[in-house]
Amino acid sequence: MHKAALAVLHANTPSVAVRGSADSPLLALRLLRHPDVPQARLLRTRSEADLLSRKTWVFGARPLRATPTAPLLPDATTVSSLDGQALERHTADGDTTLALNDSAGRLLWAQNAQGTRNWSLYEAAAEGGRLLATFEQPAGGMPRQRERMLHAKTTSAERDRNLVGSIIKQFDNAGYLHTRSQSLTDQVIETRRYLLQPEAQLPDWAGDSESELEPSALRMTACHDATGAVLATTNPADVTVLTAYDISGAISETRLHQGNAQAVAFNAVQRRADGAPLLQAAANGVIDTFTYSPTTQRLVRHKTSRPAGHPLGALMICDLHYHYDPVGNLQALDDRSVDPQWHHNQQVSGVREYAYDTLYRLVHATGRERAVTGGFRTAAFSAAGRRGGGVWSRYREQYSYDDGDNLTTLSHNGGAGVRSRKLVVTSQSNRALPDGLGLLPESGFLAGGLQKLLAAGRPLAWQADNQLREVCLVGRSDGEADDREHYHYADGSTRTRKITSLNTAGAWQKIITTYLQGLELRQRLLAGQPLPHKDVVITEIAGLRWVHDRLGDEIHLRYSFSDHLGSVGGETDRSGKLVTREEYAPFGETTGLDETASEADALIHRTWRYSGKERDATGLYYYGWRYYQPGLARWLSADPGGTVDGLNLYRMVRNNPVRNRDDRGLVGEDASAEPDFWAFLDPNEHWIRYAFAINLIYGSHALINTALPILDSLIHAGRAADRWRDVPRRVVADLRRQARTRLGAVGMISIAARITALTLTTISALRRYHSEDPVAGQRLITAASLMQFGTTYFPAFSESYGFYIHPESRRTRRPSEYTPDLSVADPEVLEMFERPPSTVSSASASTDLQLFERQHSTVDSASGAIELQQVSVSRSHSPSSPDISQPAPHIDSAHSSLSGTAIRGHSVGQVRSRSLSEERGPRQKRYSSQ
Repeated sequence: MHKAALAVLHANTPSVAVRGSADSPLLALRLLRHPDVPQARLLRTRSEADLLSRKTWVFGARPLRATPTAPLLPDATTVSSLDGQALERHTADGDTTLALNDSAGRLLWAQNAQGTRNWSLYEAAAEGGRLLATFEQPAGGMPRQRERMLHAKTTSAERDRNLVGSIIKQFDNAGYLHTRSQSLTDQVIETRRYLLQPEAQLPDWAGDSESELEPSALRMTACHDATGAVLATTNPADVTVLTAYDISGAISETRLHQGNAQAVAFNAVQRRADGAPLLQAAANGVIDTFTYSPTTQRLVRHKTSRPAGHPLGALMICDLHYHYDPVGNLQALDDRSVDPQWHHNQQVSGVREYAYDTLYRLVHATGRERAVTGGFRTAAFSAAGRRGGGVWSRYREQYSYDDGDNLTTLSHNGGAGVRSRKLVVTSQSNRALPDGLGLLPESGFLAGGLQKLLAAGRPLAWQADNQLREVCLVGRSDGEADDREHYHYADGSTRTRKITSLNTAGAWQKIITTYLQGLELRQRLLAGQPLPHKDVVITEIAGLRWVHDRLGDEIHLRYSFSDHLGSVGGETDRSGKLVTREEYAPFGETTGLDETASEADALIHRTWRYSGKERDATGLYYYGWRYYQPGLARWLSADPGGTVDGLNLYRMVRNNPVRNRDDRGLVGEDASAEPDFWAFLDPNEHWIRYAFAINLIYGSHALINTALPILDSLIHAGRAADRWRDVPRRVVADLRRQARTRLGAVGMISIAARITALTLTTISALRRYHSEDPVAGQRLITAASLMQFGTTYFPAFSESYGFYIHPESRRTRRPSEYTPDLSVADPEVLEMFERPPSTVSSASASTDLQLFERQHSTVDSASGAIELQQVSVSRSHSPSSPDISQPAPHIDSAHSSLSGTAIRGHSVGQVRSRSLSEERGPRQKRYSSQ
């Protein structure tokens, strides 16, 4: 869209937020204008609360009602305890959940929307209060021990492995994890994973579920350096991953080896100062280069190519050019490696264009696709369909939303024809199903917002903890068993196993995929055969897939390239040859796929595709906490995090899929954000905590040492005052004088900087440990550390400079010569300085006085006045000379010290004296002759 059209579209469409006296949100106003509709509409989201703010209601922009005449329903309701912890949460999409914590904030009891209850068992407080077990009871079912933790005892064997007090066995839904040893920095060195058998049901660790474990364990080892960074890991397939780092701590090389075979993921990396990559060279000779905007720092070009001099010749594999609007939305993505083609009198290039409404929701998208017939493909493609074979053609998609951010219509116009998909949204929530499915959204979901059927009518089965358990791939009505896919999980966001059962040509086969920290073990078992027909191990790290066919003893290497969202655009082999290429529609549908026949093998081909996530045989993408439906552009279940990403719990990345991405299925984030330097700092590292203590101790000590001389000067200036009301004036005068000197100014700057550093340290500790905001905490502590460093060396450099140019100033803060500031003196003092000096007729008196001043005068470092200590002055002078032993007239000057015996006027040299024995009362001074 042209800049002028953008300006017209977004003119007079501000967002307004109204907050209450307690800083709680009350009202949010948004102006919605569509590029095709010039009239803007106002969307309101409001919040209500009771007098104590114990119960809050949030009403979204889309009114929710059970019937057209029924009262308005809130999108979200929260009931909190006295300390602010949520006891009850109700959302229109996810129903009601309950939670009860103890006084320490630990979860004691919870109930989800399905009625499943969970409770936890902890140690006694005297023993540490550690979690021992969690229990689960489905609605109407029997309770079971879902998790159990065993902690290491204080035995010599546990001490030798640094395990005392740590969890050594953790039982979960998938089996148990046995930690064998740890480093001194609490890094795990060796673990063994025991999994349940594929046919096993959910375990009860209070019973005999350990008998259903597989006999062999999956062993993982790791080696770390002194900072805790991983240097080497070895997975159960005996593949070792070696990692090297540069001076900044970023990864510079990744190497894999197994026996005599080895491979390098990438061996040359260049980065900017903020850590963003500039160049990355893979071991097969393919080079990725990155270019950023000098003004916005956004990625503007990502090129993947074989350079000149490559054994296979130069080749431009992918050349992505990014064009943004002023707020960072992607307007166009141009792949200039694509050769233009013509289809139906239209030029087909690699340009993809996008348009948005004023809420930054995607409303138009254009691109290219394979000109194949058929409707929306939500299931896995057949091998022939994936390989395409048709020509590329242009397509255009339009998206329509309601006021609740539900995608209601998706219209597609391209080489395969014109087609559209409509979704029916219930009036009571944001639950929606495709039109024509034969099931209304009111009855198409289980409690908790769990979808019952896929778009093709295939049933879904869910566990009691809201995790997808099983999907029907192909339903058969002739008495034969259905094709199914079954899943195992260790916890709510970690899938450990996938079992796919297929009936192919009258013979059953089962594909078992096991996941473990970057490792996939894929086995194909045929009916009646005890040994696997195929056995493949895939290790994936840093864009490299190490595929080991253990039956054929072959190793395949695949290097992937991706876009800004992490979507895999294709792969090259170990020689740099392009073997697969894939393009996607904005919401994840594949628009074209080219791959060789060998890559289409179910055990060899890549499953990590759109947004860098795995696509199952169901056509669903697994994100961790949830599954995603690319054909409907919606999540399969409600957000388990509640309203952390908005009131619509089914909305995908705020309906802006070309800018945002979701890593785990909880919250959408900006994929084109500027690189964050702070990501290189781990807030859980021990040095962060040490920095807190060091900054507090050192900063306090340095602050005191810096402030003491200045405080002493202020106290001394205050004592020189005749009246209490003169003290502030003299203090201000002394501060002004010190600020005019170099060392005095340095001291004041040091005090201000150290106070700031101590404040930052205190705030960072509160943000890090009390507010549980580690990123903000580590930023503040880093800033405080740098400031402490600066306040240490800045005064030192200043003093060194002063010693160099003024050697006589090494023992004093004041300059060696001082001219008083007469503008702040009393009238009597001014009159004294203006009076002609007395005539000293005796040379001996002048000589004695000079000798007296040289031997017994010291320069006060605070006020600059000369103090004369207890002395005996010779009286051998002529009668006409003034008697310096007589009481001196009263001198009141902010720049003269009254604690000595005699004071000399600096400007005129007139000699006056005061008694050596001087006593001060609260409001008077007494002078006695010596």
